[in-house]
Amino acid sequence: MKTIVTLLALACALVAQAKAQENPLAGGVEAILARCDTDGNGQIGLEEIAALIDKMDGERAAAETAEALAAIDTSYRDLLSFELFLGADANDDLAATRDELQVFVELLSGDPEALSLSAADCEVLARQLIESTWLAICQKLGLEVNGAVALARFIELMVFDGDYTVERFHADFAQSDANGDAALDKLEVITFETLRHLWRFGVAGEGATATGGGSRSEFLYKAGRVITHKNITRMGADEIVSFTRQEVVAADARMATVRHSALDEDMTPLIDGMEMQLPNIADAHLRGSYSKEAGWTAETITVPAGTFECFRMEAMGTKTWMSAIYPGLVVKMESAMTAQVLVEFKD
Repeated sequence: MKTIVTLLALACALVAQAKAQENPLAGGVEAILARCDTDGNGQIGLEEIAALIDKMDGERAAAETAEALAAIDTSYRDLLSFELFLGADANDDLAATRDELQVFVELLSGDPEALSLSAADCEVLARQLIESTWLAICQKLGLEVNGAVALARFIELMVFDGDYTVERFHADFAQSDANGDAALDKLEVITFETLRHLWRFGVAGEGATATGGGSRSEFLYKAGRVITHKNITRMGADEIVSFTRQEVVAADARMATVRHSALDEDMTPLIDGMEMQLPNIADAHLRGSYSKEAGWTAETITVPAGTFECFRMEAMGTKTWMSAIYPGLVVKMESAMTAQVLVEFKD
């Protein structure tokens, strides 16, 4: 398993969770179940882990003395992190049974570096971490909740370590920047973090079947494919319209060469297209991302580019429709101040 590269802002936001996660497996399976199985059904669910982590972080934030903080950490010492929970959940059903926990604890007791996650786990991990810390991230960076982190700010916050290079960062950023505005909003940050966890656990590029309503998954990038989005920014009664276009120059099962262009409302290029090397993966958004529990519902919609099977999410005043077939493809997005719609998708 590779060393993860952490955004300084995210590291600060996650520090409370990290402090209480020194060795939650040390007490064994029964201690883990006693702490995490809050409904007493003999297994641990993702919702239970999320609720306990939120409760722990609230208690730690309210602690006024070092002694109180130490007592809280002791109380939660058997609480699994999201990462360990997903590692224990061998069949990816978002529940860890007693048997799964027993195998997992024995595995990591023999080899602490043996933790591995599937592609679906990586997406769930990214979503849970960002959803649980987004307010703290926005506060630290001085952003509105529906704001976005600009590329330049991202670069300032990055710490590059191990094999994760600047070139890889730019490729992941470009892959995540669905509307091509050189900034990542919350959903795009989740995609970015998913790509980095896929890299971390060595599963980027492996084939998988999309679930949660769709029965198949195809690569987003295919040589010759053209993807164009219409972008609308509302300022009072006025609307600013622009377009972003992706033209796939070449692609294989792992990487794609994609030319990015920005166009004005008359479809006139604003700048010369810039070619980027992007990961071409078919499994970035899987069951954990588009589950009903996560708030997604299946819906087929028609936009100027055609009719698409989608998963729909409404959160914080923003409605988003993601393709159920092509990972990472935004088909439509609407909020009070911005909108985006797919107007061209052709081979």
